[in-house]
Amino acid sequence: KVAASCVWLASKLEESPRKAKYIFLVFHRMEYRRENRPIEYFDLSSK
Repeated sequence: KVAASCVWLASKLEESPRKAKYIFLVFHRMEYRRENRPIEYFDLSSK
């Protein structure tokens, strides 16, 4: 979680900052791969 926050903050220094949801999706996928679980796609439109 700390790494995702650091990447998000670092991206804000760029001329074209990334949205938080894209960074969240990448780290979500990395977590699933690290645990050798099948990747479940995260639905950003759900509440």
